[in-house]
This record gives sequence, structure tokens and C-alpha cells, in this order.
Amino acid sequence: MFSRRHLAALVLLTASACAKASAPMVMDGAAAPTATTGEKAGEATKPADGKPGLTAEAPAQAGRKVIRNGELAVRVEDYPKAAAALQAVVDASGGFVQDMQVDHSVEAVSSATWIIRLPAAGLDKALDRLRHLGRVTQEHIGAEDVTEAYTDLQARLDNAIAAEARLRQILAKPEHELKDVLEVERELTRARENVEVLQGRKRLLDSRIDLATLKVTLSVSGKYVPPVDPTLLDRVEEAWWNSLEALSETAQGLLVVVVAVAPWLAILALLGWVAGIAVRWLVQRLGRRGQVRAKPTPPPPPQ
Repeated sequence: MFSRRHLAALVLLTASACAKASAPMVMDGAAAPTATTGEKAGEATKPADGKPGLTAEAPAQAGRKVIRNGELAVRVEDYPKAAAALQAVVDASGGFVQDMQVDHSVEAVSSATWIIRLPAAGLDKALDRLRHLGRVTQEHIGAEDVTEAYTDLQARLDNAIAAEARLRQILAKPEHELKDVLEVERELTRARENVEVLQGRKRLLDSRIDLATLKVTLSVSGKYVPPVDPTLLDRVEEAWWNSLEALSETAQGLLVVVVAVAPWLAILALLGWVAGIAVRWLVQRLGRRGQVRAKPTPPPPPQ
């Protein structure tokens, strides 16, 4: 017979596991404290002489869980060419572009910011290729050790899965009363939700560990062209083309007016033609009446 004491203890254990899962973790919200000077990956700005800056070395210790990220600023001459080369590096590395923002000047691109995700194991190789896009003006590579947080999360997930399994075993026994079954089902639902939350956190942390985040900023070198005062020939040519443009716009406006008025002109012409016929008929009729009235009467015969 299923003991109520056992059920209460199991419910308390499951609730405790759910409370631990809902507690804030390092990778949720603010990032975990980064490594100290001795542990942190190197970071540097590439000097103006073109020598490459320092790069963060891949974690040498097996089993460590490290999140790698970095920033790279490059000045390029031809943005379309540099963008194509950057996309080729991303494709060859097996990564993808997470976000991209392009700023345009009057007629060309002035700068662009790419947020790319690359496999952490191939980050250094990709950086070597990206440095050849142009002149590197800034470079920063960092690493965040999340081994402790990952281990704690895995332990919580294992405990949550075990608690769910125990609840399913209890629910499978046929000798429980209805209220006990309902209580176990409620706890089983909470345990399932707890497992799903922890699995989601683990997938997110695995994604951040497996794929490094790299922010690449491409700035286009602009060439200053001083303004030139227009010559007399330039002013005459500009006036000529402006006059032709105004003439064309005027002709188009007149054509639109003619097309708009044409139906009304046709109706007015028809009405004028009918009115002319009516006036001529009336004039002829009045003329015949006048002739009849003006005809002289014959003199009376002599007596």
C-alpha cells in the first residue's frame, strides 16, 4: 500500500528540486564573472604598423566549458568585396550571420557591423582570415569559464529527471486512492515543467559554448573630394537642361488638361450643333410667317 508519508516526502523532494531550478543562474541575465588577468584570454589592439594583435588561445584543459567571444574592427577600401570575403569566411567556418547593420552615406556604404556565430574550435583560424580583409584598427578576444555553472546545471537536470521517474513509478501502481493519484499527477506536471526548463537552459548554454560570438565592424575608407566651382559652360548646360525639363513638364501638364477636358468639349460641340439646327429651323419658320403677312391684298373690282 502506498504510504502517505512516502508521498509527502516525495512531493517535498520534487518541490525542492523545482525551487532550485527556478533560482537565478550565472548564464541567465548577467554574464558570469570573467577570468582574472592570469586566466583571461589575451586582448589587444592591432598597432598601426600592421602586425597582428594578441588572440585568445583555445582552452587547453579537457572538459572545461568556455564561452568565447570577441570584436574585430577593420578598415576596408571596397565594402562589397570585403563583405563577400567575410561571408565566405563565415560559410567556410560552418557559422552563420546572426545580425547585420549597414550604414549608408550619400552614394555608398560608410560602415557595417556584422554579428557572426562561429564554431569555437575554429575561431582563431577564422580570425586569421578576417584580418586580411583590410587594416585592423581594433581587436578584442575574450573567454568566459562556465564549467562550474554547467556542472551545477547538469546535476539539477539529472535530479529533476530522477524525481520525474520516481513519480511515474508511483503513479503506475494501481493501489492508490483517487486523491493520492491526483496529487501525484500535479507533482508530476511540475516535475515535467522543471525538466523542460532545465533542458532549455542547458541547450542555450551548449549553444554559447559551441558557437563563439564575433562582432566584426567594417569601416570604409572615404576619399575627400573638394568641391569645384562651376564654370560658365557648366552653368549654361545646367540652365539648358533645366529649361528642357520645365518645358517637358509644361507639355505634360497641357496634355493632361486636354485629355481631361476632351469629353466635355465633345458634349459641348454636340449641344452646339443641336442648338444651331434648332435656331436655323426657328429662323426659317419665322421667315415664312413674315412673308405670308407681308403679301399685298388685291384691289377691289371696279363698279
